[in-house]
Amino acid sequence: MKINELKQHLESRFSAHRYLHTIGVANEARRLARIYGIDEREAEIAGLLHDYAKNFSDDELLTYALQAGLPISEAERCAPHLLHGPVGALLAKSDYPNISEAIVQAIRCHTTGERQMGDLAKIIYISDIIEPNRHYPGVAELRASVGQPLNELTVKVIDSVILFLIANQVIIDPQTIVVRNEMVAQIKKSCQRS
Repeated sequence: MKINELKQHLESRFSAHRYLHTIGVANEARRLARIYGIDEREAEIAGLLHDYAKNFSDDELLTYALQAGLPISEAERCAPHLLHGPVGALLAKSDYPNISEAIVQAIRCHTTGERQMGDLAKIIYISDIIEPNRHYPGVAELRASVGQPLNELTVKVIDSVILFLIANQVIIDPQTIVVRNEMVAQIKKSCQRS
C-alpha cells in the first residue's frame, strides 16, 4: 500500500475538516509509535484509516452493521455513530485486503476501546484524542503525559473521554468502562509485582 495514494483517496472521500483530522491522527500515531516501539508505518496507515466510515449517516451505519452481522450494543443502537469504527474496519479490510489484523483492530475499537487491545489499537485511540488539531480543556495535559507507560496513558485518555461524555450527558458504551477497569487492574498488578 502506497501511503501517498491512500492519502489522495481519503482526501477525495472526506471533507476538508475530516481530512485534516485524519492527517493529524496519522502523524500523531507515527510519532507515538516511534516513542513506544511500534511499527511506524502500520501506525500511520491505521491513523489514516481510523475514520474510514465516519462520513456514513447513523442510518447507513446501522444498516451496514446489521447486514454484515456485526453485534450491536444498546449504546450503539442509541448512538449509531459509535459504529463507524467497526463498520470502518470491515470496509477498510475489504478495500485494502492486505492490511494487518492489528490495523483492523485499531480501526474497529478506536471509539469505545476493546478488551485485549493491542498496542497499535491503544496508539490510535490516544492519537484520535490528542492529535494537534484537537482543542479542548485538558488536551495539553494529555499530550504532556506521552512517554508514560502505554497502559497508563491509555487509561488517562479513557478517563478524559468518560468525563467529557458525562459532562455532556452522552451515552457511554459499557465496553469503554470494561476496558478501563481491566487496564487499571493490569497496571495495579504490575505495580504489585515490582
